[in-house]
Amino acid sequence: MRIEKTFLLNEVSNKVKESNFLYLVDFNRLTVSETAELRKALAAEGAQFHVVQNTLLRKIGEQLEWPSFTQWLTGQTGVVFGGNNPSGVAKILLKFAKDNEKLPTKGGLMDGQLYDVAALEALSKLPD
Repeated sequence: MRIEKTFLLNEVSNKVKESNFLYLVDFNRLTVSETAELRKALAAEGAQFHVVQNTLLRKIGEQLEWPSFTQWLTGQTGVVFGGNNPSGVAKILLKFAKDNEKLPTKGGLMDGQLYDVAALEALSKLPD
């Protein structure tokens, strides 16, 4: 692996392993202003949104010994992580997707367990 890729792998791994959840979304068709709006909403919960190559996400998952989520690593993938309120972050993502008809959620990982879209929708309905 090239030095740049190794550095990026380590940097992203260090960020996501500090979070107890990671949500995967399809960010296709998001404009710059919509991305900024999403990041602002997520920042209120202490969460971050980043675009990461699928191959890099696959390697991060292997490195951190996560269950395989390769079924969601298709198309353009964005990752959301951070903060202490996974329910609140899920609410923001699902509301954003509904309001903008963009950013469908692919799935997620919480405390080492995979969550599909239905589970994330249920999580978003829990109180903060």
